[in-house]
Amino acid sequence: MPETIASVFIKEAIEKKERILYGKIHGEVDRSIFEYVLSFTKENQSEASRILGITRLTFRKRLRY
Repeated sequence: MPETIASVFIKEAIEKKERILYGKIHGEVDRSIFEYVLSFTKENQSEASRILGITRLTFRKRLRY
């Protein structure tokens, strides 16, 4: 089975015996997706948010965390 971004984060978190995995993994995966789309749009947050189907405000809030 090919490794996904989420599976890599899950393995690392389990090995470190971390808790609250969902929140941490969700945040890391979101950040990876947002950074990739932002790079694709040459840092244009409005275009990135349109591609992701969310508002620019939501995009900015989630990118911060």
